[in-house]
Amino acid sequence: MEQASEPVTSTPKILVVDDNRDYSRIVALQLRTAGHACVEAFAHSEAIKRLEQDDDIDVVLLDYIMHRQGPEALLHQLRQWPRKLRIIGTSSSNRRPEFAALGIVEFVRKPLTQGHVIQLFDRAGGSPATTTARVSGSRDE
Repeated sequence: MEQASEPVTSTPKILVVDDNRDYSRIVALQLRTAGHACVEAFAHSEAIKRLEQDDDIDVVLLDYIMHRQGPEALLHQLRQWPRKLRIIGTSSSNRRPEFAALGIVEFVRKPLTQGHVIQLFDRAGGSPATTTARVSGSRDE
């Protein structure tokens, strides 16, 4: 007699791309505490290497300015990626308009709090939370 299998719920694996190592580690810890798998990259080239090595990455949390370089070149590469990635922009200043001009509609302002983590990623399935715009826009509009 076959047993019914339990539904599999998965949380997204998140790549945190930020050149501030201390901040990146704090965000990664928050994500892991919320039950998400997480890897870090401290440069655009490292982000590409991580994506090449790890097919399980679903989400890229991307800082706007890294080593005096904007996100345009990396975003171009991510759009060409063989699998669809959810990209969320982040910055300590209001870069929502700049990200939007680049086609990135999800934005959260630093510092990322545990509340942001919970609202950005539904714990059961990793889907975008319905309150993302309100939470991420509350400090920068």
